[in-house]
Amino acid sequence: MSNTVLSPAPIFWLNWSNGDQSPLDRGLQVLIILAIGLVTYGLSLTTYRLYFHPLANIPGPKLAACTYWPEIYFDVLLGGQFFRAIDAMHARYGPIVRINPDEVHFDDPDVIDTIFPGTSRRTDKPAVVAKRTGTAESMVATISHDLHRRRRNAVNGFFSTASIRRIEPIMKDHMAKMFLRMEETAGEVIQLHHLFKACTSDVITMYAFGDSFRFLDQPDLGRPYFEATELFFSLTHVFGHFTWAADLIQSLPISLVAILAPSLRELWSKQSWWVDKVNEIRNSPNPERIKSTIFEGILNSSLPGEDKTNSRLAAEAQLVVFAGEGTTAYTLMAAVYELLANPTELHKLREELIQAIPDADEIPSFSQIDNLPYFNAVIQEVIRIHPGVMNRQPRISPDLPIAYHDKATGRDYLLPPGTLTTMSPLTTHMDPKVFVDPYEFLPQRWIDDPKISRAFLGFSRGARSCLGMNLARKEMAIVLGTLFRSQNQDGRECYNGDLLTIGEKDANDYPKGATLTFIVLALVLSVFLSALDITIVATAIPKITDQFHELDKQAWYGSAFFLTSGSFQASWGKAYKYLPLKWTFLSAIMIFEIGSLLCGIAPNSDVLIIGRAVAGVGCAGMGTGGYTIIAFLVEPAKRPTYTGVMGFSYCIASVIGPLVGGAITSNTTWRWCFYINLPVGAVTVLIILLFFRTPPGAKPIAASWREKFFQADLVGVALIMGALVTYSLAMQYGGQLKPWNSSVVIGLLVGFVLILALFVAWEWYSGERAIIVPRLLMQRHIGIGSIFAFFFAGSYYLVIYYLPIYFQIIDGATPIMSGVDTLPLILAATLAVVSAGLFLTKTGLAAPLQLCSAAVGVLGCGLIYTLEIDTSTGKWIGYQILGALGWGAGFQIPIMICQARAAPEDIPSVTAIILFFLNVGGGLLINASGSAFVNRTLAVLPTKAPDIDPSMVITTGATQLHTVFTKDQLPGIIQAYMAGIKVTFAIALAATCISFIVSLLGDWKRLDPESVKEAGGVA
Repeated sequence: MSNTVLSPAPIFWLNWSNGDQSPLDRGLQVLIILAIGLVTYGLSLTTYRLYFHPLANIPGPKLAACTYWPEIYFDVLLGGQFFRAIDAMHARYGPIVRINPDEVHFDDPDVIDTIFPGTSRRTDKPAVVAKRTGTAESMVATISHDLHRRRRNAVNGFFSTASIRRIEPIMKDHMAKMFLRMEETAGEVIQLHHLFKACTSDVITMYAFGDSFRFLDQPDLGRPYFEATELFFSLTHVFGHFTWAADLIQSLPISLVAILAPSLRELWSKQSWWVDKVNEIRNSPNPERIKSTIFEGILNSSLPGEDKTNSRLAAEAQLVVFAGEGTTAYTLMAAVYELLANPTELHKLREELIQAIPDADEIPSFSQIDNLPYFNAVIQEVIRIHPGVMNRQPRISPDLPIAYHDKATGRDYLLPPGTLTTMSPLTTHMDPKVFVDPYEFLPQRWIDDPKISRAFLGFSRGARSCLGMNLARKEMAIVLGTLFRSQNQDGRECYNGDLLTIGEKDANDYPKGATLTFIVLALVLSVFLSALDITIVATAIPKITDQFHELDKQAWYGSAFFLTSGSFQASWGKAYKYLPLKWTFLSAIMIFEIGSLLCGIAPNSDVLIIGRAVAGVGCAGMGTGGYTIIAFLVEPAKRPTYTGVMGFSYCIASVIGPLVGGAITSNTTWRWCFYINLPVGAVTVLIILLFFRTPPGAKPIAASWREKFFQADLVGVALIMGALVTYSLAMQYGGQLKPWNSSVVIGLLVGFVLILALFVAWEWYSGERAIIVPRLLMQRHIGIGSIFAFFFAGSYYLVIYYLPIYFQIIDGATPIMSGVDTLPLILAATLAVVSAGLFLTKTGLAAPLQLCSAAVGVLGCGLIYTLEIDTSTGKWIGYQILGALGWGAGFQIPIMICQARAAPEDIPSVTAIILFFLNVGGGLLINASGSAFVNRTLAVLPTKAPDIDPSMVITTGATQLHTVFTKDQLPGIIQAYMAGIKVTFAIALAATCISFIVSLLGDWKRLDPESVKEAGGVA
């Protein structure tokens, strides 16, 4: 019977007069009061929004009416996909929908003029939209109707048809330069989006400032700048919900941006150029330029001084340039795509162009193309399908209510003044009631039925319509007219499909320089944390048992981590397939951080074990995500190098883990073994947020939520977790808390077998949706590799966990010295991992290497089993090195074999299967060895130390034996511990022997070295 004194349950009510309360108890009380307050506030706010809000009668999802979180999910986590959710809402609820607590969205062209009225009625913009791009002071983002009109009037004249005609020579000169660049690359694949952006950017900056960046003259066409703008705009969905982030980023000096986000440096330098140009115009006014450049006109307008400050004009410049370069270039790319994809429409267009432009080498003038009906219909149709701005257009009627009659239901709605109303160009443009076959490219529709223009929102409408639409249309007209009119001397189209094709991702499309360095650093840190959390705990376990006095639960400290890590491995693989790569990876880090925090604040073993389990869930996602990101981050030829860097970081963490764990537990508290993860994880999150952009090839597979749920195979996860937990409890109870023949232990073991059988049956039934895909597991090399990984990794982790206990208890080493004593094992394993990777890359001889590594592992593990109380230093160093050479060389072979032979689409599933068995093997064998360790120690104690109560030994911390027991009692206790430790080493030896036998059964075909290069590793 144990003499453990149970600590009282936490007090969950305030009792500040109780002086005996610990800071932890008081902290818990405060957290509970805060939680109750937050829940009360949330329930009250939800009730108001559902039943008492002015928009409570508007149709729409209840969840969207309650909270902004659905919108945040689609915008932030799914990268701006809320517009798809809005379409789904309209399909279900009708033309008027409440899409969030304070916003009503319309899908009815008849209401366009009501939402977007002319100048006669005041319309404001919401403040949050104004801050989305960090340009709240610009004319476009101006909130107040009156202030917007004043700012717009100052530049209105520059975008009239007459003004655009005056800059026709400038536009034609730039177009000629652009087509010259195209001719220089004839016969090659050309990146048109960069070429178009370079041209449109030079045009708008010349018109705005009288000078330009001259991107068309640069060899790279200003690529770094455009990549910076793309990165910035990819964050606008986040800025819409976290406006402080836009303000913070905009306020950073360029020197700091160069360090934190090098990819944005080009944008910041161009912003400085804009300000310099504004000051140049301000300080050197030129009357001749007042009518020829936008900012000369603004500075000489009647606007008051506060509208001519540098900050205000910098924001105006940013909007003018961004709108003038990016959206026009995007629409041009869309036009090229649609015309090449629809040869009938292209042929009809060319016939019209040939008649209007006799000279094929001539860049057409405005007068030649202005009145071409089919040509202008093509442009209109392109903008309909591919509007330059797909975000919903927000308006607020501050003075008057908005009345709406739903023709389908007959219901009338009255929106009070100040209601935020929106419409989306893409939603309206795809309305089949207005546009027949809306997803088809049919320019003729605009000629046959001019009335459909009433539903056109490509440039918005009303008093706040796009100011630059005349400029954009003229640029598109000149480019497309020249591009598709030109012929060479043979009469073949010069700019044919081959030339206009955007090629596969080349080396230039991958991040480089500081951006790549920072992202790789973040991935290395994530792998580092994973490995560190495994090894750092080993040297801390004896100290943890000192505090909690529960030696019988020490196996759970390691196995809980492995069990959840293995169980959720495949589910994370599915998550990276069906959910956004970036945000899924960040979620994994956050789960790991929460688990680490729980471990750090744990008041008892149970909370610590829960924290380890939570951390294991996050760790599984970090590992899978890290190697998945690497696959998209660098070109295939460099992938093995970067995978090796991550594997090396794993090894380094394994090396310093025991040292760090020992140093921390010796000098502070074991809790810092977990707290250390928090700042390192925070740095990783910050780097990924700032630098990593999800590559186009890594976009999640489109699937319904039902399909995503089934693909995650949560039933399979629950079953395998249930099986592993029942097994682990049986190992904990058996021979310690309950006899092995007790109904509880037998019931747990039977439950383990039955649940495991259910798991197997469920996985077989689930097929391709299973976390362990049966089709793959039945393949010989994967099945054998899984068994090998299970036992081989399990034996390694056993030795990792019990060697520090051996050194601290048997040899009396301090925690930090036990870490030093295990260095031979870790260093040799690291060397073997690197050497094995190089050997496989050069030779492809995987099966022979696997067999040899298992044989060396058996020999080394057998020698480690011979360790005794008086084993010399030279022997235990040599034994560790020999065993580590085997473990290190063979650790990553199964995953490299399976990845090298798997089809590309099967690589994530294959990787998840091997990692599943690798982690579950560690967890199950650690649990089994923990039971064997305690049972054997208790069995030997009565003969080696007959005068000592075994329960006292179990409840005494491992490093406190020398202080609790007398010198006469210690020898017998240490002998009993040695007997328990030898049993764990015996289990490790048996596992390596099984690995050796299994390695004989594998596929002995030589691997293609190139396939090995593209395969990743696990360590």
